Amino acid sequence: MKKLLTATAMSIALFQPITAMAATATEASVKELLQVTESEQMLDQVSAQMDSIMSQSIQQVQKQQGEPLTDAQVEVLHKYSKKIADVMAKGMTWSDLEPAMVKIYQDNFTQEDINGLIAFYKTPLGKTTIEKMPVVMQQSMAVGQNAMLKIMPELTEEMKDFGTELRAAEQNSDQTNKEETSSQ
Repeated sequence: MKKLLTATAMSIALFQPITAMAATATEASVKELLQVTESEQMLDQVSAQMDSIMSQSIQQVQKQQGEPLTDAQVEVLHKYSKKIADVMAKGMTWSDLEPAMVKIYQDNFTQEDINGLIAFYKTPLGKTTIEKMPVVMQQSMAVGQNAMLKIMPELTEEMKDFGTELRAAEQNSDQTNKEETSSQ
């Protein structure tokens, strides 16, 4: 009996680490998931919408300030919004992001997880989720932007106070250094 218990305990001890180690997702399976979820197309949509998102942000800031911008200011804002959108589009290409995305998925999901996600996104509900996600994300961003606009005056004040304290700390440090240098 004692031998049976020992053998059982050793079997469990040896078997546990093997079952605990889940298979790392393959690059090919992660790429299939990213393709099924239309990740590249979503990135393209976001890039295409950047100019519109920037324009909406500008309009929201104008409403918050209560002071309309001059036509010249609006023109400058649109010009730089376009430039920023172009820089982001160039710097955020799928070919640049895909390797990092694959690694993120491999680091966070097992092969079994990836297989399950692929199966889900091939279902009618999964396809609906993919179709609706850009709208959900856009609406979520709008909620976040509105929340930021509400707290912007307080953040602005905190940043002013931060700048004031930082300059004061620098001046105090300079003064202390001068005093130390002169006393030596």
